[in-house]
Amino acid sequence: MFLMELIGVFFDEISQDSGRYVFGVQDTLQGLDMGAVETLICWENLDITRVKLKKASGEEKVFNLRPDQMADKAHHIDPDTGTEMEMIESLPLLEWLANNYKNFGATLEIVTDRSQEGAQFVRGFGGIGGILRYRVDFQVLEAAEEDDIDLDDY
Repeated sequence: MFLMELIGVFFDEISQDSGRYVFGVQDTLQGLDMGAVETLICWENLDITRVKLKKASGEEKVFNLRPDQMADKAHHIDPDTGTEMEMIESLPLLEWLANNYKNFGATLEIVTDRSQEGAQFVRGFGGIGGILRYRVDFQVLEAAEEDDIDLDDY
């Protein structure tokens, strides 16, 4: 699929309010985890680093950080103990996605910002998003997480 056609489909889904689109790091990764992302769209210069840290308890935490957030060591401190967590892995999110997108049943399309559509995707949607297989309401999922509801109970 050509870049303009791909981003055109993405924008069409948004304009039709179909619910079959996702954008932003958190929602896009959540959509991948759910197996809902059919086509993952990433900007070639996506400046997000995926950092995996290990707490003293052995629990692992993953953060996806912008450069300004990487400099803030607050992400490296375990809120439970106040101690610094051990860094297990640090690599560009785009590289991690390129190595793992198939595990989520998605296709990966890397786009440039050298076209009007590509530049709009980067400016307006943060350079990461996707076209979904089915409608997902991420706001409802977010509210359920905040309410600490276990959807497996239903």
